[in-house]
Amino acid sequence: MSTRPSIVLIGPSGSGKSTVAPILARLLDRRPLDLDDLRQRYYPELEYDEAHADRLFTAGDLHGLTAYWKPFELHSVERVMTEFGRGHVIAFGAGQSVYRDVSDLHRARAALSVAGAVVLLLFSTDDTATFAVLKERIRIAAADVPAAILEAFDELNRDNIGHASSRELATHVVVTAARTPEQVGKLIAERLQLSRARGGLAWRRC
Repeated sequence: MSTRPSIVLIGPSGSGKSTVAPILARLLDRRPLDLDDLRQRYYPELEYDEAHADRLFTAGDLHGLTAYWKPFELHSVERVMTEFGRGHVIAFGAGQSVYRDVSDLHRARAALSVAGAVVLLLFSTDDTATFAVLKERIRIAAADVPAAILEAFDELNRDNIGHASSRELATHVVVTAARTPEQVGKLIAERLQLSRARGGLAWRRC
Protein backbone atom coordinates (compact mmCIF):
# COMPACT_ATOMS: atom_id res chain seq x y z
CA MET A 1 0.00 0.00 0.00
CA SER A 2 1.18 3.53 -0.80
CA THR A 3 2.42 5.72 2.04
CA ARG A 4 1.85 8.90 0.02
CA PRO A 5 -0.54 11.54 1.42
CA SER A 6 -4.19 10.57 1.47
CA ILE A 7 -6.63 11.86 -1.15
CA VAL A 8 -9.89 13.35 0.17
CA LEU A 9 -13.20 13.35 -1.71
CA ILE A 10 -15.78 15.99 -0.74
CA GLY A 11 -19.15 17.04 -2.12
CA PRO A 12 -22.88 17.14 -1.42
CA SER A 13 -25.00 14.11 -0.57
CA GLY A 14 -25.44 11.82 -3.57
CA SER A 15 -22.41 13.11 -5.46
CA GLY A 16 -20.71 9.71 -5.55
CA LYS A 17 -17.91 10.08 -3.01
CA SER A 18 -18.37 6.69 -1.37
CA THR A 19 -18.74 4.98 -4.76
CA VAL A 20 -15.66 6.58 -6.32
CA ALA A 21 -13.41 6.21 -3.25
CA PRO A 22 -12.71 2.44 -3.58
CA ILE A 23 -12.19 2.78 -7.34
CA LEU A 24 -9.68 5.59 -6.89
CA ALA A 25 -8.03 3.77 -4.00
CA ARG A 26 -7.45 0.72 -6.19
CA LEU A 27 -5.96 2.83 -8.96
CA LEU A 28 -3.65 4.71 -6.59
CA ASP A 29 -2.69 1.73 -4.41
CA ARG A 30 -4.34 3.21 -1.35
CA ARG A 31 -7.03 2.01 1.04
CA PRO A 32 -10.59 3.38 0.80
CA LEU A 33 -12.06 4.94 3.92
CA ASP A 34 -15.49 6.46 4.58
CA LEU A 35 -15.37 9.11 7.29
CA ASP A 36 -19.02 8.51 8.19
CA ASP A 37 -18.00 5.00 9.31
CA LEU A 38 -15.79 6.56 11.99
CA ARG A 39 -18.50 8.64 13.64
CA GLN A 40 -18.95 6.16 16.49
CA ARG A 41 -15.24 6.35 17.25
CA TYR A 42 -14.66 10.10 16.96
CA TYR A 43 -17.92 11.75 18.07
CA PRO A 44 -17.93 10.31 21.63
CA GLU A 45 -14.55 11.95 22.19
CA LEU A 46 -16.54 15.22 22.48
CA GLU A 47 -19.34 13.68 24.56
CA TYR A 48 -21.74 13.25 21.67
CA ASP A 49 -25.39 12.86 22.74
CA GLU A 50 -26.88 10.39 20.28
CA ALA A 51 -30.31 10.48 21.94
CA HIS A 52 -30.46 14.26 21.45
CA ALA A 53 -29.47 13.89 17.78
CA ASP A 54 -32.15 11.22 17.31
CA ARG A 55 -34.79 13.52 18.80
CA LEU A 56 -33.85 16.31 16.42
CA PHE A 57 -34.02 13.95 13.44
CA THR A 58 -37.36 12.46 14.47
CA ALA A 59 -38.80 15.96 14.89
CA GLY A 60 -37.63 16.85 11.40
CA ASP A 61 -35.38 19.62 12.74
CA LEU A 62 -32.54 19.00 10.32
CA HIS A 63 -31.20 22.54 10.69
CA GLY A 64 -30.92 21.96 14.42
CA LEU A 65 -29.36 18.56 13.83
CA THR A 66 -26.71 19.82 11.42
CA ALA A 67 -25.88 22.70 13.78
CA TYR A 68 -25.48 20.19 16.61
CA TRP A 69 -23.32 17.96 14.41
CA LYS A 70 -20.94 20.70 13.27
CA PRO A 71 -18.34 20.59 16.09
CA PHE A 72 -18.32 16.80 15.89
CA GLU A 73 -17.89 16.87 12.11
CA LEU A 74 -14.97 19.27 12.40
CA HIS A 75 -13.41 17.15 15.13
CA SER A 76 -13.76 14.06 12.92
CA VAL A 77 -11.98 15.83 10.05
CA GLU A 78 -9.06 16.74 12.30
CA ARG A 79 -8.91 13.25 13.75
CA VAL A 80 -9.12 11.35 10.47
CA MET A 81 -6.38 13.44 8.87
CA THR A 82 -4.16 12.84 11.88
CA GLU A 83 -4.86 9.11 12.00
CA PHE A 84 -5.24 8.33 8.28
CA GLY A 85 -3.41 11.19 6.58
CA ARG A 86 -1.30 8.82 4.50
CA GLY A 87 -2.10 5.87 2.28
CA HIS A 88 -5.87 6.31 1.96
CA VAL A 89 -8.64 7.71 -0.21
CA ILE A 90 -11.10 9.23 2.26
CA ALA A 91 -14.74 9.95 1.39
CA PHE A 92 -16.08 12.75 3.60
CA GLY A 93 -19.72 13.15 4.57
CA ALA A 94 -21.55 16.04 2.93
CA GLY A 95 -21.38 18.27 6.00
CA GLN A 96 -17.71 17.67 6.70
CA SER A 97 -16.67 20.25 4.09
CA VAL A 98 -19.36 22.86 4.86
CA TYR A 99 -18.42 25.50 7.43
CA ARG A 100 -20.21 28.79 8.03
CA ASP A 101 -17.95 29.92 10.85
CA VAL A 102 -14.66 31.34 9.59
CA SER A 103 -12.64 29.88 12.45
CA ASP A 104 -14.12 26.43 11.72
CA LEU A 105 -13.17 26.80 8.07
CA HIS A 106 -9.61 27.70 9.03
CA ARG A 107 -9.39 24.64 11.26
CA ALA A 108 -10.69 22.38 8.48
CA ARG A 109 -8.22 23.88 6.00
CA ALA A 110 -5.35 23.31 8.43
CA ALA A 111 -6.38 19.70 8.97
CA LEU A 112 -6.63 19.11 5.21
CA SER A 113 -3.23 20.65 4.53
CA VAL A 114 -1.65 17.20 4.89
CA ALA A 115 -3.81 15.74 2.09
CA GLY A 116 -2.29 15.03 -1.30
CA ALA A 117 -5.44 16.49 -2.88
CA VAL A 118 -8.96 17.49 -1.88
CA VAL A 119 -11.28 16.66 -4.76
CA LEU A 120 -14.76 18.20 -4.93
CA LEU A 121 -17.22 16.03 -6.88
CA LEU A 122 -20.10 17.87 -8.55
CA PHE A 123 -22.60 16.54 -11.06
CA SER A 124 -22.51 19.81 -13.01
CA THR A 125 -21.16 23.34 -12.84
CA ASP A 126 -24.85 24.33 -12.83
CA ASP A 127 -26.02 24.12 -9.20
CA THR A 128 -29.67 23.80 -10.24
CA ALA A 129 -28.95 20.82 -12.48
CA THR A 130 -26.79 19.26 -9.77
CA PHE A 131 -29.55 19.63 -7.19
CA ALA A 132 -32.18 18.05 -9.43
CA VAL A 133 -30.08 14.97 -10.15
CA LEU A 134 -28.90 14.48 -6.57
CA LYS A 135 -32.45 14.90 -5.28
CA GLU A 136 -33.57 12.00 -7.45
CA ARG A 137 -30.63 9.84 -6.35
CA ILE A 138 -31.43 10.50 -2.70
CA ARG A 139 -35.11 9.63 -3.26
CA ILE A 140 -34.07 6.25 -4.63
CA ALA A 141 -31.59 5.56 -1.82
CA ALA A 142 -33.91 6.75 0.98
CA ALA A 143 -37.27 5.41 -0.13
CA ASP A 144 -38.31 4.61 3.47
CA VAL A 145 -37.58 8.10 4.86
CA PRO A 146 -40.69 10.25 5.58
CA ALA A 147 -41.45 12.83 2.90
CA ALA A 148 -41.29 15.77 5.34
CA ILE A 149 -37.76 14.84 6.37
CA LEU A 150 -36.68 14.39 2.75
CA GLU A 151 -38.02 17.84 1.90
CA ALA A 152 -36.06 19.36 4.78
CA PHE A 153 -32.99 17.43 3.65
CA ASP A 154 -33.42 18.81 0.12
CA GLU A 155 -33.10 22.33 1.47
CA LEU A 156 -29.91 21.45 3.30
CA ASN A 157 -28.39 19.70 0.31
CA ARG A 158 -29.23 22.64 -1.96
CA ASP A 159 -27.28 24.87 0.42
CA ASN A 160 -24.39 22.40 0.58
CA ILE A 161 -24.17 22.28 -3.23
CA GLY A 162 -23.68 26.00 -3.53
CA HIS A 163 -21.74 26.63 -0.34
CA ALA A 164 -18.44 28.43 -0.81
CA SER A 165 -16.50 26.50 1.83
CA SER A 166 -16.38 23.26 -0.16
CA ARG A 167 -14.91 25.12 -3.12
CA GLU A 168 -12.44 26.91 -0.87
CA LEU A 169 -11.26 23.65 0.68
CA ALA A 170 -11.02 21.84 -2.66
CA THR A 171 -7.74 21.72 -4.53
CA HIS A 172 -9.51 20.13 -7.51
CA VAL A 173 -13.05 20.07 -8.89
CA VAL A 174 -14.35 17.16 -10.97
CA VAL A 175 -17.61 17.31 -12.92
CA THR A 176 -19.13 13.83 -13.00
CA ALA A 177 -22.19 14.38 -15.24
CA ALA A 178 -21.62 12.06 -18.21
CA ARG A 179 -19.06 9.82 -16.53
CA THR A 180 -19.41 6.48 -14.78
CA PRO A 181 -17.84 6.09 -11.31
CA GLU A 182 -15.03 4.08 -12.92
CA GLN A 183 -14.38 6.88 -15.41
CA VAL A 184 -14.41 9.48 -12.63
CA GLY A 185 -11.89 7.45 -10.65
CA LYS A 186 -9.62 7.03 -13.67
CA LEU A 187 -9.84 10.73 -14.49
CA ILE A 188 -8.85 11.77 -10.97
CA ALA A 189 -5.98 9.27 -10.92
CA GLU A 190 -4.69 10.46 -14.31
CA ARG A 191 -4.88 14.11 -13.30
CA LEU A 192 -3.09 13.52 -10.01
CA GLN A 193 -0.34 11.56 -11.73
CA LEU A 194 0.02 14.29 -14.36
CA SER A 195 0.17 16.93 -11.64
CA ARG A 196 2.99 15.08 -9.88
CA ALA A 197 4.86 14.63 -13.17
CA ARG A 198 4.71 18.38 -13.72
CA GLY A 199 5.98 19.15 -10.24
CA GLY A 200 2.61 19.80 -8.61
CA LEU A 201 1.10 21.99 -11.33
CA ALA A 202 -2.46 22.61 -10.21
CA TRP A 203 -5.58 21.56 -12.11
CA ARG A 204 -8.79 23.00 -10.83
CA ARG A 205 -11.63 21.59 -12.91
CA CYS A 206 -12.22 18.82 -15.40
